Order: sequence, then C-alpha cells, then structure tokens
Amino acid sequence: MLPITFGYYDVKLPIERVSAGAHTLYARSPTIRSVNRTLTVLPVDSVTSLNVSRPDQDGNVNCTGLVMANRPVRSASVQITWDETHVIVSKTDANGTFLREIQLPPGDIR
Repeated sequence: MLPITFGYYDVKLPIERVSAGAHTLYARSPTIRSVNRTLTVLPVDSVTSLNVSRPDQDGNVNCTGLVMANRPVRSASVQITWDETHVIVSKTDANGTFLREIQLPPGDIR
C-alpha cells in the first residue's frame, strides 16, 4: 500500500482575460482530482484614453493611451479604427499604456 501524501497546487491566472461571473476551478493529476472551488470575477468600470499627436510632414501621428480597470490593464488588445476601413491593433504594456504610430492619408478641406 502506498503512503498518503498531502500537497497543494499553485497557479497564476491572468484574471484580466477571464470573463465576469462565477467559474468552477479544480486541480488534477494523473491519479487524483481536487474538490471544486468557485472563482467569482466581478466587473469593474474601465476607462480607455486616447491621445493623438499632430501629424509630422509625412502624415504620421502617434496614438498613445492608457487602459484602466481600477488599475492598469496589461496585455490588453486596443483596436484603433478610422474611416471604417482602417484597423490597427496594439497591446498595452505592463503599465496599461499603448503607443502606435499611424500614417494617415491626406485629408480634404471641406
């Protein structure tokens, strides 16, 4: 007969990628499974800021911003869209900030 050994599991879970609501978690190995535990993710208000620089002589602008949800949101996808046809995707860094240089087409004076 094998001796009974007790231990624990430890895991890091990027919570910003988990949808709001209740989730059932458990750990398992090839021979045993833990009891179910519930992880409840609560939604929070979020804010995304966008700043656009003046165009340089080539029409390039810098789009910078911050994504916050009570604290900076890291590794968040940020989609910048203009003219309903141009889509640029960026990601936030560890501080929740993003930076993307975009070349804008010439505009019309109306």
